[in-house]
Amino acid sequence: MTRQEIKAHAKATFTSNYGPNMVAYLIYSIVLAAAAYVTGGIAAVIVSPALLSGIIIYYLDVYTRANEPSINTIFAKGFAQLDRKMGMYWWVQLFTFLWSLLFVIPGYIKSLSYSMAMYIVSDSKTVKVRDAMKLSMRMTDGHLFEIFVFQMSFLGWFMLSSLTAGLLSIFYVGPYYQNAMGGLYLELKRRAIESGKITYDDLYPPEETVSYDPSNYSRQDG
Repeated sequence: MTRQEIKAHAKATFTSNYGPNMVAYLIYSIVLAAAAYVTGGIAAVIVSPALLSGIIIYYLDVYTRANEPSINTIFAKGFAQLDRKMGMYWWVQLFTFLWSLLFVIPGYIKSLSYSMAMYIVSDSKTVKVRDAMKLSMRMTDGHLFEIFVFQMSFLGWFMLSSLTAGLLSIFYVGPYYQNAMGGLYLELKRRAIESGKITYDDLYPPEETVSYDPSNYSRQDG
């Protein structure tokens, strides 16, 4: 799928059940902000990785229609295997920071390379943290500029959100962006599997159910 097709599908699946999908992002934002404010940022060390994973899984359900989206997913699945989620989140932060010491551009490029790592850990129950980073690098190999363009295509929306004190982000841009990034992950995963850069065995052991199989998810935009 092209960038335009992914975004069109993301917009259609998000807006088809707008109320619950917006509320899910609203709750995610409130809990994350409250955890950071009440504890002076300490709780964010734990809460941020869990909530990010939970919102990723929620919008993968929205995008693919593989499972019925549930707000409970954000917490139940987000906090599951918390050690993996925390390890993934903070390893990416650390490695991106270290690369940024070589100037901003190398750090940003590496952030693009690692951009699918949290999706991999959220999608698979067994991939180890360091392996997820390596798989993300293989999955994004040759697509870094495409990911950059995909993210920058939301720049106008982000600028508009800043003019509304973030309200537009909560009620539209944030959930739309999260849903679209889930679609990008699925597309990059599909391409990587088809090209042989990664295999299903890299992501899922034989006994694990593949919830988000990029070869068979619904592409209907209604």
